[in-house]
Amino acid sequence: MIAVATIQRRDVPKAPLLQAVFVVLLIVGAFLAPVLDLDDASLIYSLCCLILLHSVWSLWSWAQVTRTWFDSYSLFLIAATLFNAGQAILEVFGLNPEGLLGRQFPPTTLVQTLFLVLIGLAAMHLGALLAAVRSPKRSTTSKSAPDAESTLSSLRTIGWALLFVALPFTAIVIKEEIAVVSSAGYFALYQQQAGTGLNAGPVVLSAFLIPGAMFLLAGACRNRGQRLIAVAIIAGYAVIQFYLGVRHEAAILAVEAIWVWHRLIRPIKPALLIGMGILMVAVIFPLVGAVRNTSGKDRSTVDFLAQNYATIDNPLVASVSEMGGSMETIAHTLTLVPATRDYEMGVGYAYAVSTLFPNLFWKIHPAIAHELPSTWLTWQVDPYTASQGGGLGFSFIAEAYLNFGYIGVPILLFFGGYLLARLVRWADRGIRPDRVAFVATAACFAIFLARAELAVVLRGVIWYSIAPYLATVWLARRRAAQAARPAEPTFVRWPLGSPVSASSRLTESYRNN
Repeated sequence: MIAVATIQRRDVPKAPLLQAVFVVLLIVGAFLAPVLDLDDASLIYSLCCLILLHSVWSLWSWAQVTRTWFDSYSLFLIAATLFNAGQAILEVFGLNPEGLLGRQFPPTTLVQTLFLVLIGLAAMHLGALLAAVRSPKRSTTSKSAPDAESTLSSLRTIGWALLFVALPFTAIVIKEEIAVVSSAGYFALYQQQAGTGLNAGPVVLSAFLIPGAMFLLAGACRNRGQRLIAVAIIAGYAVIQFYLGVRHEAAILAVEAIWVWHRLIRPIKPALLIGMGILMVAVIFPLVGAVRNTSGKDRSTVDFLAQNYATIDNPLVASVSEMGGSMETIAHTLTLVPATRDYEMGVGYAYAVSTLFPNLFWKIHPAIAHELPSTWLTWQVDPYTASQGGGLGFSFIAEAYLNFGYIGVPILLFFGGYLLARLVRWADRGIRPDRVAFVATAACFAIFLARAELAVVLRGVIWYSIAPYLATVWLARRRAAQAARPAEPTFVRWPLGSPVSASSRLTESYRNN
């Protein structure tokens, strides 16, 4: 018994315990810093170093606990770090020539912002590690799952049905967007009047292209022809979005499709994954950012693209710095709340949940009438950009602070990390293509939460992920039940005219002989 207990103690991963200790030390340090009367300017670099070290530790510890470097949680973790702490990481290496966040905030605000980012990411990762430890280990079978062929055929059916609905409306929407971008550039997309109610139908229905392609790709893991069709749709859609200048949607869709391929079809080597990531961040992102506000047909020529890329000074640093600028929304929120706006105490999240209901009953949706946090913030700090239809974005860290202050950030992000990791581990448990398709589709919308608020992503997760998944499960179980149902007996007619089953006829023949 002692030996068994010793083995069990040794099998428990130490990563969650170390992460918990780090979170506690951060909280203790937050209480001690005012007492020690430390210089805020001297704390900035130390906090940036801690953020860098925690980022490396987070990826390494997740890989050690889950035995995988590539899943939807690690992708969200990378996105959350780049958008909320990208400039902090650059600060460690002296790669912010204009200073941290352009030197527009005093040292005190920068220290508070960096600490809030660090405690938020640390609490989120603590929840994720605890969820990973508590989740069952990966298995290759699932007792409650329908048979594989029923699941795959149902995925293909749902995927084709969604594509059949989405493709005509996607063509309409893309045609209009290309016309706008070609004549006035990327920013003009946000100067168009947004459709409401039934007028928003084409945009809403066109979004079903994402789950349709993902479910078809997962269901066609054994069907080369349909698999190539799914890949072509995803690649074509991503290229068009990059042309339009919509980097986040194109990048997330492409990366999640690669994860589906990696999980269900053929594992991709880590070196190739890293190479594709560097290509996207160091080449595609800065290039799209440099040319997307250019109008005219020249923006798609090779010479024009090459000339604009050559003007970018250190594209990798420029890309990370631009993404890391989202930390600005946290700093502004700290400055304005509660000085000019009270804590929402959960009201903001309630309005975010209301976005699950379509705008068919109101002239303006309640969540929009209440004013989204990103809209409010842009009008507060950059009225000109807001008046032109632009925005600064937001952050899930800033939203947690807006609702419940400093205490809300670690608590909410702890539970958020726990739930996200449980979902990812649930998809990784057993070879279940339907779960993989569901998580990949949900991640296409949820990863954007790294630089947005809940109201922007919640509808996509529920409408375009959960609903297709439940339809797939229902259809797969129905097909599996039909396949398992015994065949009805075949009747033959005896010479005397009485109908008797073929099995009874054979039994009687054996008796007579």
